[in-house]
Amino acid sequence: PYKLFSQLTNRLTSSGSGQIQLWQFLLELLSDARNGPCITWEGTQGEFKLVDPDEVARHWGSASPSPT
Repeated sequence: PYKLFSQLTNRLTSSGSGQIQLWQFLLELLSDARNGPCITWEGTQGEFKLVDPDEVARHWGSASPSPT
């Protein structure tokens, strides 16, 4: 399913804003099989499952910049 979104993602993430959107972050996690214990694709229609939502939240906290 990641391949369905890869071209769109590349276009939208190349804007250089410096901030990562939640959907971009989730797509990055889903594109790496090592994240399977916390997030995984379900089926072939672009649906995914948060296997360990707390772990996904920890990753998001590490990836998103802190407000100043």
